[in-house]
Amino acid sequence: MSLLRRAARESNPRLLELFGVQRSKELGPTRTVLQAQHTAKTHLTARHPLRRWIMARHSGKCVDVSSASTEDGAAVVQWGCHGGNNQRFYVQDWGGRYRLVAKHSGKCLDVSGASTADGAYFIQWPCHGGDNQTFYLR
Repeated sequence: MSLLRRAARESNPRLLELFGVQRSKELGPTRTVLQAQHTAKTHLTARHPLRRWIMARHSGKCVDVSSASTEDGAAVVQWGCHGGNNQRFYVQDWGGRYRLVAKHSGKCLDVSGASTADGAYFIQWPCHGGDNQTFYLR
């Protein structure tokens, strides 16, 4: 996964969309698109990261670290939004790339095993800045 970028949408300039890109190749028209509500004018910098809920467009459910686990490899799933810290993520600038860090654990959203396969799972994992932990926002 490569860089994250933020762009205002004409229909709702307060909405950010997250999509993954692996090795500079978009995942195609069936990729999962997640949304994060942007509630304030802020800049994405390492010193002032955004903390957001991320919501799947198709279901209206939030990205959730399963059972609020703090363990390495814990599954990241969609779940009804409840506002818990296991559903809140810091959006951090990482040297021109961005990563999503779970508020409750301090661990990064990670494509398991750096897989490039369709259907690969998201987990939380200690942050290392690898391509499987960085995303585009549009």
